[in-house]
Amino acid sequence: MEIKIEPMSQSDLEKSAELTLEAFGKQGLGEPWTLDTARKHELEVFNTKYSYKATEGGKTVGVIVALPVTYELGTELFIDTIAVAKDKRGRGIGKILWEKAAENAKQKGLVGVRLLGNPKLRSFKWYQKEFGMHPSGWVELTNHF
Repeated sequence: MEIKIEPMSQSDLEKSAELTLEAFGKQGLGEPWTLDTARKHELEVFNTKYSYKATEGGKTVGVIVALPVTYELGTELFIDTIAVAKDKRGRGIGKILWEKAAENAKQKGLVGVRLLGNPKLRSFKWYQKEFGMHPSGWVELTNHF
């Protein structure tokens, strides 16, 4: 079947949360996400002008949730979530989503792409190889109460 890339709408956030949980939750990366925290997170970062879904046969099989954020060199596309259904990985869906989001960002005058990557994931090296991404030197720090 053909993969179609379409802009996301707020009604797609439930599926986006499910894919986030599958990719990064206990069954995926092992982070303590729940469906509820994934829903809240996706709603907080969702931007209709920069987020896309991949569909196959009318079913959402991947998402990229992104938003514009201004950094030292100007406004960049910050990719918050890129997730593909487990049974659809390895088919280039993530790459197609990335390319669509990056092209849209260029057309809107953004100066680059930024994301947080986890070296434990295969995608960490993939971002570097496929898209020329490189570590910025910054490390994310957290303090949970």
